[in-house]
Amino acid sequence: MGIHDIIEGKKQWRAHMARVKALPRDYQIVYKEIQRYFFKVGPVGLTGSSQSRV
Repeated sequence: MGIHDIIEGKKQWRAHMARVKALPRDYQIVYKEIQRYFFKVGPVGLTGSSQSRV
């Protein structure tokens, strides 16, 4: 990952957050709650399970 990729990612993130902030307040609250849930749960595999199989 080069510096250009980092800068481009940051631009995309800022554009995304600008779209989120343009949403009605209730939608912003739902968006933040969904973020908290997925941050707490972590990545989900292709099977839909949050636990990895051995």
